Amino acid sequence: MWKPAFHFVFVFLFGPLPLATSSTVAVRTIRFLTDNGPQEQKYLWNHSSRNFVLEGWGKPVRNLDGEDQFVVWRFDLTGATAARARILLLNSYALSVSSTGRVFQEVSRQVATGGANEGWKTVDLRPLLPARHIYLKVEHGADKQGGYGACIFRVEVEIESEPQRSLARAARVGAAPIIDGELNEPAWQHAQPLATLSDRFMKRIPARQTTFRLAWDRDHWYFAAECAQPAADQAVATARQHDSAVYTDDCVECFLAPPGGDGYFHLAANLVGTVFDEHKAAGADSWTSHARVATRRTSAGWTLEAAIPVSSLAATMKARQQWRIGLYRGDRESGQYTAWSSIEGGGFHSPQHFGQVALVEVAQEAQPAVNLSFPQPAALGKHLATLLYAGAVDPQQHELSLDVVPIPSPAIPTGQQDLTQLNPISKTIKLRDQDPNVTPSASPPLSEEEFVKAAFTLDRFGAAHIIATLRARKSGEIISRSMQSVTISREQVEPIKLTLRQPYVSTETTLPAEVSLYIQEKKLLGANLVATLSTQDGKPLHSTKQAAAQTPIQLLFPIAGLSPGHYRIRVNLTGKSGQPLATSERSFTRYIAPGKPRSVSIDKRGVCLVDGQPMMPLGFMLGGASMEAVAAGYNVGLWGCEYPQDPADRAGTDTALANGGMAILHVCNYLRGKDDIEGLRARVSRLKNEPGLLAWYLADEPEGHGDTPELLRQAYRAIKAIDPHHPVYICTNAPGNLIRYRGCADIIGADPYPIPGHDLKLVAAWTDAAVAAAKVNGQAVWMTPQGFGWKDLGSAQGRSPTNDEFTCMLATCFIHGAKGIVWWPYSVPRQKYWKHFQWMGRASRYIEPWILHGGNVPDMPAGVQKTDGVHWRVWQHDDRVLLLASNLSGKAQRLSIAIPDRFQRIAFPTRELSDGEATQANQPAGERFNINLDPTQTAIVVIHSKNK
Repeated sequence: MWKPAFHFVFVFLFGPLPLATSSTVAVRTIRFLTDNGPQEQKYLWNHSSRNFVLEGWGKPVRNLDGEDQFVVWRFDLTGATAARARILLLNSYALSVSSTGRVFQEVSRQVATGGANEGWKTVDLRPLLPARHIYLKVEHGADKQGGYGACIFRVEVEIESEPQRSLARAARVGAAPIIDGELNEPAWQHAQPLATLSDRFMKRIPARQTTFRLAWDRDHWYFAAECAQPAADQAVATARQHDSAVYTDDCVECFLAPPGGDGYFHLAANLVGTVFDEHKAAGADSWTSHARVATRRTSAGWTLEAAIPVSSLAATMKARQQWRIGLYRGDRESGQYTAWSSIEGGGFHSPQHFGQVALVEVAQEAQPAVNLSFPQPAALGKHLATLLYAGAVDPQQHELSLDVVPIPSPAIPTGQQDLTQLNPISKTIKLRDQDPNVTPSASPPLSEEEFVKAAFTLDRFGAAHIIATLRARKSGEIISRSMQSVTISREQVEPIKLTLRQPYVSTETTLPAEVSLYIQEKKLLGANLVATLSTQDGKPLHSTKQAAAQTPIQLLFPIAGLSPGHYRIRVNLTGKSGQPLATSERSFTRYIAPGKPRSVSIDKRGVCLVDGQPMMPLGFMLGGASMEAVAAGYNVGLWGCEYPQDPADRAGTDTALANGGMAILHVCNYLRGKDDIEGLRARVSRLKNEPGLLAWYLADEPEGHGDTPELLRQAYRAIKAIDPHHPVYICTNAPGNLIRYRGCADIIGADPYPIPGHDLKLVAAWTDAAVAAAKVNGQAVWMTPQGFGWKDLGSAQGRSPTNDEFTCMLATCFIHGAKGIVWWPYSVPRQKYWKHFQWMGRASRYIEPWILHGGNVPDMPAGVQKTDGVHWRVWQHDDRVLLLASNLSGKAQRLSIAIPDRFQRIAFPTRELSDGEATQANQPAGERFNINLDPTQTAIVVIHSKNK
């Protein structure tokens, strides 16, 4: 997968945009560029307009080191009649547009932090049309070091243009060809070769090559066809009379729709030259074309040559006209009916599917043209297309591109078509390497036999157009376009799918499974499904049989008595008469659990409970719960084994348990564009019984890795179905999105890194956003403060946080409602700041009873308080009150608090954090308690009752 210079992934999701709609309006190819790197696209259809989608969400503009970072999209809008874009943005951004890519016009700018300004920004692109390209640019909207970098979550673009169809040019002839079936005159040598590519029913690539050519003069349309067909000289034609059923023989057909005319004219001729002709229009009478037709047959194929009088078409011919023309072949022996311009599964008599032919003046050389060829894909994945270009194609003057566009298909059941995810691409194909010693003017044209190979990807079931386009490089004008239709139905690739809830079992007594059927309903009438559980060597242990009346089918296999080892489950689908239809098989393993797992849950207050006992998670990402860390009060480690080769890899859990801590297991890489739910199930089912397991870490900054809320919910459900006894945890750097993660996790958090580009209030704002979302979603909040300086990670700029700033970030998280802290990362504090982090570990454990169990203090303010930039909070636990205060104002402040008369003694714990060694003072009745705080300073104060 292509990766940009800075870490982000985009998603493009679309809803209807209020542009004009018409049955004749569709959309062209779009090209996407960002940071000078190409990216594959994903499209969905909205009525007659195309919307396009890229996997994931994006955070491209983060301005961490004072660098000017931006993202640019480039869209090919040749021929567009209308276009509009909407971008869902938040934080600080500037949005600009351009038709050149050099000079941009700003249309929107905003400076904000922490997701406070999330909203849609709309750009009407019509004022920039007509244009070959439109560029959209998003960059940081604030001065350097000001505001938080832009996050881009959705980009919606809708473009209207003529529907995509095959395009060609027909040149006026200097001398009329002799109609004798021999295609050796200059008229045919200079004509564009037009190949038939699409099977009428879009199920097969044409078995035999057919090439048409067109030419014209003032009085005639000239039409030629070359048809590959072994032993054509021996083929039999039954239609011998004019207007007889020539379409029952091997034949070719030409449909002509004059510009501005009513209906179309249809001429068909078989391999012996018998003609059938008709006029299709409202009130049309019978039509005789008076065409002159000649054919020639050989052992390798046959050719046809025809001249159709323009007078019979009630039309005139002149350059720059645009005719709609359909060119087809009926290959009786192979049973295929192929078309030059795709008919999308319909019939030949579909004028909306005819190709478009432009009339041009006399050609002095072979006209440039492109045709497309590739075998019908039998599976999803990457495929290779051959783009054949003929005529005077010059890399300095011409540009070749390949596009894949999803289309609806009547050949596939509607429920098996996924137009939103079929993976189209649009990319420019390099014609050939350029010789640096040859100037553009001296570059010779390519030979008439050239071709290039280009890869494309199909990653969803459905139908698509594969489109090769040859353009004039400067103007963008289309010279030739060739289209081929493909279909991949799920029935072709995976007619039946067996899914096990989990591929590893230990103490379970049953194993649920699900069978999904992707077979035409008529084939399922009277069908039966037999499911068999067997040993690895095939010995049957359990079998069931049931009617395959609906999909999915739920199965439940008894496994209580199985010994440790490997087993197989196989399902066989048979038809009404017992004929086999499909089969699927999966394996699973029974293993001995390593010990009794802990039961971890989250209570209504967001407190973590381990075997029913409250626990405050305190630890590090990218590091295990080492002996030294546990001794300092850090009881959890988020293990960095992101995507192990062996799902049974227990690294991290055993170490944490041995040291007296617990492990959060990282499973993020099963998503992040892989969408590997099966791999996730394997990892969770294999390790869910580890005694050292605390939680599953499902997503780290999901917006930047393509992990949408929908995908996270799917993964969350898969985890909880296997392991309901351990929570799921996600962390983001776009806290405005946390409200979206309902049903995605049990624990949410954010990772504010304010130093050096932001002030410490960012920690407060992000914790507030997490707590607010958690309250609505029923989740806990574990925050991930900045435990490093950017220079520690190799950046040339950016200072490290001071000890006071580290403490301030920690206290601010607790003041604003966090119930756990997982610093990022482990290695930097361990190497550079460990002494202070040891003290913060002890401080956190000292205040833990209040954080987990404390409540509001009667006669004192409840919740978070902000006084002159000092954030503070009080909790009461037993008869003692904790006051935690952090000065986020940037200057020295004096905090004055009224203390109820029932409290008397004030304790300031020493660096050793022991009440017995604390600095103590009596509080006079009726007086306020005052404390002076330097910038970024934190105060820990314990207030005792008079009776204690």
